[in-house]
Amino acid sequence: MSAATPTEPWDGSLETLIRESLTHVYTVTFHNAAGLEIRGFNVTSCTVRLDEYWSPYLQATLTITLPPAGGLALLDPRLLVKVTISAGYVLADGLTDVHPIGIGYLARRTINQPDNQVTLEVAGPEYLVEEWRSLAQEWAFDGDELRATEWHDTTEARDAVRTCLDVCGAIDNYDDPRFDYYNAMDTTGWAPPPPDFWIPREGDPALPIARDIAGRIGGWFRCDELGQWRLTPRPVDDDNAQIVHYLRAGVDGTLINSDGTLSREGWANAVLVHYQWGSADNQQVLGSAWISDGPYSVDVVGTVVHYIESPNKAVASHADKRAASALKQLVGLGFAYSVEAVAAYWIRPTDVISLDLGVETAQLAFVSSIAWDLDAGRMSITTRQPAPGTITSP
Repeated sequence: MSAATPTEPWDGSLETLIRESLTHVYTVTFHNAAGLEIRGFNVTSCTVRLDEYWSPYLQATLTITLPPAGGLALLDPRLLVKVTISAGYVLADGLTDVHPIGIGYLARRTINQPDNQVTLEVAGPEYLVEEWRSLAQEWAFDGDELRATEWHDTTEARDAVRTCLDVCGAIDNYDDPRFDYYNAMDTTGWAPPPPDFWIPREGDPALPIARDIAGRIGGWFRCDELGQWRLTPRPVDDDNAQIVHYLRAGVDGTLINSDGTLSREGWANAVLVHYQWGSADNQQVLGSAWISDGPYSVDVVGTVVHYIESPNKAVASHADKRAASALKQLVGLGFAYSVEAVAAYWIRPTDVISLDLGVETAQLAFVSSIAWDLDAGRMSITTRQPAPGTITSP
C-alpha cells in the first residue's frame, strides 16, 4: 500500500503533521461584481461542503455579526457577490499553508434576530446559470465561433459542452480559462450520425444538456470548488489508486467517530433511460443497463430500477451508455461510512482514502462528499464503496 500524499499545492508533510497539534486557520473574502473587495465583516462560523452528486458541487454556510445597514446592503445575493474561502494550517516554523478551498457566490442572506447574526448561504458558479433557458435561437450559429450549426457523431464532447457554457454565459469566449478545454474529454460518437443531427431547441437548458452529454461518454461535468468548469472521465474505482489520506483511530489517528450504514435507499442495480424529444414514435428511445452477475445481480436480489427521463435527442446506443454510466455510480451507494475527523483540507470527492476503524482490516474507500467545519478544524466525510458485479447493456 503506497504512502498517502496530500495533493498539490499542499505541503507534502501534512499527512504526518496533521497527527500532531496543528493550528487551523481560515479566511473569507467578499468581492462585488466589479471585482472590488468588500470589507468590514466579522465571520463567526463557516462550513464548506463538496459533493460529487450535487449541483452546485460547492455549497457553504457562513454566519457574520450583523453589520451596519450600509454594509448589509452590499451583501445582496442579486448583485453577484463573490465569496472566496481559504483554509489551512500554521506549521511549526510559524509559516502558514493556506489555500482556497471554495469559490462561490452569495445565494441567500438571512438576518437572525435577536442574535444580531446574519446567515449567508454560498453556492458554486452553477448556481448562476442552472436555470438559464434560451429566449430565442441562441443555440444556432450566429457568427460566434463557439456556436455550432449542428452536433453529429464526429463532434467532440468538449466542443458541445463549451457551446453549452458559452450560450448560458458561464464563459465569455473561445479561450476563456474558466473551462479546462484542453484537458476535457474529446470523445465522439455521442450524437446521431449524418444526415441526422442534434442541436438544442429554443427554451432548452444548457447545464442539463452538458450533463447528459457527459453521461453518454462516462464523463463527469461540474464546476469545481475553485470555479473551473471541467469535463473529465469518472475516476476508476481502482484498488491501486493513490491514497490521499489515512484515517484511523488510536494514538496517531485523526478519526473522532464513525458510522457504517448499509441501506437500500438510493441504491439500484438497474437503470432505465427514456429519451423523448417529440411525440412521434421515432422521436423516442429507451436505454438500459443492469448488474448481471455477483451477489447484487438482478437475478439474485431482484431488479431495483433507477429511472431517468430526458428531452434530448439520442439513439439507442447513447441511451444504453447513459444508463451504464449512471448505474456505475448508483450501485456503489448501498454501503457508506460517515466519519468525523481532524480536517484534511486537501481531500476532494472521488479521492481515495484508507479507513481503519480499529475493528477490522483497513480498507479503501472513495470519498463521495466532504464537509469542513472551519471553526472546529474538523471534517465529515461520506464514502462509497464499489459493489462487485458486471454492468451489462443490450
